[in-house]
Amino acid sequence: MHCVTCKKCGYPHLDLGSFANVPHAKHFCGNCGNDSIWSDGKIVSTPLKPLHDQFNNSNHYTVPKRDLNLDNYAGLDFDIWSSTPAVLWTADRPQEKGIHVHVYRTHLISFPVILGFEGSRYSAISGRACLPSKTAFCQKMKKTS
Repeated sequence: MHCVTCKKCGYPHLDLGSFANVPHAKHFCGNCGNDSIWSDGKIVSTPLKPLHDQFNNSNHYTVPKRDLNLDNYAGLDFDIWSSTPAVLWTADRPQEKGIHVHVYRTHLISFPVILGFEGSRYSAISGRACLPSKTAFCQKMKKTS
């Protein structure tokens, strides 16, 4: 990813839709309509790239060595989704990969594996598994047992 700016108005360019998926060299300014913005090579442009480059403290990721057994929180509501890398990370530690869980009336932590929700095991690897009664919060996960 990169960021190009319009040579006419100086506005940073944001690729949207299919343009955000396929690198290309000619860009159209969404601010002034200038259609002669050329990048040095084929890129996807986002104004977040310079922000990320200037302020991001870590491009390193770690998988935490902790598990969460949701059976220990029976009767409590929870939300569950995959964690995603931050555009802007300011902490002086690596970002964590895993499944992000909010169990209400407890603190918030990301876990790489969820053990034992009604006898199941889920991980943050690709695939799809839906937890019973939590279909709205299902994200791409692979049932591992």
